[in-house]
Amino acid sequence: MIWFYGIITIIIQTLLLRELVSLFRSNELTVSIMFFCWFIGTAFGSSLFRHFPEIINRIRCRTAFMLFFANTLFLLEIILIRFVFSQFQYESEPNIFLLSGLFLIFTFPLSFLIGSAFTSLLLEYNKNLSCLYFVEGAAAFIGGLIFTFVIAGHFDAVITVSALIFVSALFLIRRRDIKLSVRILIFLLSVLIFILSPYLSEYSRILEWHNNDKLLLSKESKYGYIAEIENRELKTIYFNGAVLSNSSLESQYEEDANLPFLIRANLKNICVIGFASKSLLDEFKKYKPDNVTVIIQDEVLANLIRKDAAGADFPLKVIQSDPVNALTGLDKKFDLIYINTSLPKTIAQGFYYSDFFYRRASEILTSDGILALSVPYEENNLSSYSLINLKTIYHTLRSIFPYVEFAPVSSFHFFASNKVFPPLQEKMLQSISNHKLLLNYINPAYIKYYLESERISRYSNLIQNPSGTSVNSLFSFELYNNNLKKWLLNNISNTWIVLLVALIICIIALKRYFKSINIHLSVTGRSSALFVIGFTSIVGEILFLNYYQTLTGGLYSLYGLLTALFMLGLSVGGYLVCKFKIRYFSVPFLLLLVWLIGIESLFDLTSSGLLTETVLISSICFFWNFTGGFVLGLLFNTFAVRMEESGFPGAITTSEIYSADLAGSAFGALLTGPLILPSLGHTITIVIMCMLLGIVMIYAKK
Repeated sequence: MIWFYGIITIIIQTLLLRELVSLFRSNELTVSIMFFCWFIGTAFGSSLFRHFPEIINRIRCRTAFMLFFANTLFLLEIILIRFVFSQFQYESEPNIFLLSGLFLIFTFPLSFLIGSAFTSLLLEYNKNLSCLYFVEGAAAFIGGLIFTFVIAGHFDAVITVSALIFVSALFLIRRRDIKLSVRILIFLLSVLIFILSPYLSEYSRILEWHNNDKLLLSKESKYGYIAEIENRELKTIYFNGAVLSNSSLESQYEEDANLPFLIRANLKNICVIGFASKSLLDEFKKYKPDNVTVIIQDEVLANLIRKDAAGADFPLKVIQSDPVNALTGLDKKFDLIYINTSLPKTIAQGFYYSDFFYRRASEILTSDGILALSVPYEENNLSSYSLINLKTIYHTLRSIFPYVEFAPVSSFHFFASNKVFPPLQEKMLQSISNHKLLLNYINPAYIKYYLESERISRYSNLIQNPSGTSVNSLFSFELYNNNLKKWLLNNISNTWIVLLVALIICIIALKRYFKSINIHLSVTGRSSALFVIGFTSIVGEILFLNYYQTLTGGLYSLYGLLTALFMLGLSVGGYLVCKFKIRYFSVPFLLLLVWLIGIESLFDLTSSGLLTETVLISSICFFWNFTGGFVLGLLFNTFAVRMEESGFPGAITTSEIYSADLAGSAFGALLTGPLILPSLGHTITIVIMCMLLGIVMIYAKK
């Protein structure tokens, strides 16, 4: 039964996480919101049996019934979630109050039933031990909430982990069984680390970029870390490890930047939305524009653009503002609006799919003006969720502009206008023959392949035909990957108010439960220790998932495997503790866990310039995930062994049950790997399968 419970639990959690986060344009912040909503449900659910034992004991097969109800509820919630999503689909700024409320509504009932089912199993061994899961769940909830503050405030990872080290040291200095000199040394070391953490963070950034190059700029911007390096003839600008611009100090082409000029000859008034690199401005310079207006949100990047354009022979105006607001305030007409998405994190992507944005853009275009949009894509790996991005943009443009063309070259270019286009493919082929068109990362021998009629026709069928891959059946994490950061930054005061109020309410609500828990655990005094474990574990897990997400652009393709390794580590660590009766290493285990989180932070996978191979970095990610779970399993089950020896019969048995639950969770997480796909038909299948298994188990126990 415990294996089945573990499998069901992790499948529900993983699929619910994928549904909520991918549908509601979310990122790592909402991952943490979802986590603490989930854990508060399990915490309250696990406390249910201790307060109403006479009612609960009358229910036969209560665990199987609860799992059956949980899966039935999940099936209904999937339908409801997708309906609610249709109301948010094209909003650029979702309401944080409403979104947080929806997450709680969708998450709490499921996790409440899951926590209740787990505790019902523990009651068969020792009712006092049912509070273990409640303490850990409540601690993980509070940890997720506090870590949300960290993400909302965009605190540096090194500073965050330094604070964790300081907090863990406070627990250590209270231990009387450790020498006073050792406690003082640990405390002073943690204080020193915390004080020096800002300098350590800055130094680690410099180390990342130090390669015998001349560092022209090194600064943390609102959207990430930016470094500008001059290396011999080339000046390279990096944004969180990605090459933002690689321009020669003399001149270099911006790939595909001259495509709009093949369509219209006289594009004099130009508006660029996104990053305008020096090479892009140099490309525009060839066509002698009357003026260029650049709209970008980030202050550091805006200053870079102003510096690069200092020697331009045309007027250039940089507007540091949100693109939607900036377009609303413009009163001049433009011949070309060029939207550059080559660096998506510098601007919020929500407006790429906004009907209002494109309608406003159409109003400030001249009668024969062009709106040009470049979208990165992979020619040989066009996934379904990338396709839905392209389809969404195409059909949004088609609803506003009478003429829309596209060119699937090194980037996927869309061109929209109120006036008919000349034959675009013919113009491009002619330009390639005259060596005037450069395409990025393409062998010249294969350039014409990009414009063959058969290939263009294939993309036309994929993009122009909305049937078969509708927006409501295929969801893209990338579609909304950065949108949350936009309204979080614009409404940071509201975010802090919501999180602070939620934290205060939860602390008040949990206070009475902790009083009863301290009574149950007074023999060993382990309630505070268990709370620290739960808090530390969830901070580490969210921190890790955040890194892996930013590394890969979306964590959901391998989320099942990552979770499986974490759960497997928990299970193996717990098993070893129970088998060898490990009881005296809880403090070293806690220190090791905190330092593991610290190593993950210092080894910043999002901007490491040393390791560029995705496979190698992913392997390191998997290793740390398993190791973190392993140490956490050792730590948690150490307390169970010590409780057994302190007069709590059944503690080791409960610990073994917990390990079996986690092993089942690891297996279930592995099963979810192929389920986390753009097409969610498998989700319905697995929920129905779980319901049927629940029914079978109910009848089997009768």
